[in-house]
Amino acid sequence: MRDSFRLVILGAVFFLANCAIWLFAAGIRHPWLFAVCCLTGFGTMLLARVCAQTERRSVVLFVFSVAVGSRMVAFAAPPLLSDDLHRYLWDGKLVASGINPYDYRPLDPALQHLQDEHFNRLNSRHWYSVYPPLMQVLFGISWKVFGDSLLGWKLIAMAADIISLLLLWKLLWEWNCPRATFLYYAWNPLVIWEAVGNGHSEVVAVCFMLLALVAWRRHRAISGACWGLSILAKLLPALGLVWIFTRSRRAGWMAVMTSLAGILLALRPRNFWHFFESLTLYPKFFAFNSLLYRIALQISRALGFYWDNKIGFGMLALFLASFLVINWRTVTAYRRTSGEIPSRAPKEASLLDRYSDISPLQFVRFLQFVFTFYWILSPVGHPWYFLMLAWTMAPIPKASLLWLSAALPFSYSAYRGSPPRDLTVVLCLEYIPFVLLWLWELRKGEWRIANDEFRTEELTAQPSETC
Repeated sequence: MRDSFRLVILGAVFFLANCAIWLFAAGIRHPWLFAVCCLTGFGTMLLARVCAQTERRSVVLFVFSVAVGSRMVAFAAPPLLSDDLHRYLWDGKLVASGINPYDYRPLDPALQHLQDEHFNRLNSRHWYSVYPPLMQVLFGISWKVFGDSLLGWKLIAMAADIISLLLLWKLLWEWNCPRATFLYYAWNPLVIWEAVGNGHSEVVAVCFMLLALVAWRRHRAISGACWGLSILAKLLPALGLVWIFTRSRRAGWMAVMTSLAGILLALRPRNFWHFFESLTLYPKFFAFNSLLYRIALQISRALGFYWDNKIGFGMLALFLASFLVINWRTVTAYRRTSGEIPSRAPKEASLLDRYSDISPLQFVRFLQFVFTFYWILSPVGHPWYFLMLAWTMAPIPKASLLWLSAALPFSYSAYRGSPPRDLTVVLCLEYIPFVLLWLWELRKGEWRIANDEFRTEELTAQPSETC
């Protein structure tokens, strides 16, 4: 009873912290106030994690109520310190008008008759759209249904986030994970305000990734199709294709065919180059919130090499080379222990046989490691990019990722001036503790991808027949 009372108090404090962001930070768009309110909510979330007895139905309903209520607050607030929503609606307007967003830059004279308030708020008028095909479809639907309303797109983003909450809860139950860690996503202020408050498109990719994991057990083709859709929403899930292929050819081919079909329908050879050109702008011109990039930049300048536009590409090349080595080692290890790649899960098999062809938790661990490694080596680290990692903290908590989740809102301090400029003290606050915790976890073996404890937990769990 005492723990339940504490949880109610902490839930009220968490909800009020989100209301404070809406009432104060949203009104004056002050980055430091936003970060402090987020930090207050994050501390409340950690305390609530200790007292949450999630085996009780009343506690579960309360946790979901606070999570959804806080998202309603973020939904009602104006976008904070981000103007990406205006590009979403601009692209949606083009799609609704029958114009391919990859064909024209916003400043193109052919689009002059479409210029409106959202055009005036764009931060990327000189560049082609960088958002993948599935997002363009959803932007167009938002414009068709809700017109130029920011709340219309935020409603779609909030729906995707609430679906993600339900799917994540189902997965935690199926995988026999501690349900209290669900709060790391459900009550995470960074997730709430980036996914719903700012309506960032990463939340759609997260929703389809979780759908793919839910469908994996019995519907490999559907699982692969959902993973392909997540790639069409955000390209980063493509990093999981090799792992899927080595576990199920059927799911792997469905993921590849789904993503390729979407790309081929939306992109012709000419505008495919436009899309690729826009992608290359990020490491070249828009480096942000990356301590490693800052260190490499200062070293190169000290040596007399002004490689400002090349360092980002070098960091991404280093990641790709490391990623190929990681995939080669994991595929080799799997084939050595499991032999032939299965095309599907057998319909008539024992519990041990049916569940031994892949551990979804090991796949989540693989994604968590690869996405984290990408974050470290990426020259661009906007806070909303962390949404791709945030959901993995529920089944597999990591102290390093929790620290990063708490510290990332302070990166908005760069927006005090124009153009945005990183503060060295904020970069050190974010990344030095994060890297130290990450190295400590590596030393303890917590980031090993192949970990027998997960398979043991799954086989001893009692999943439902629909898993």
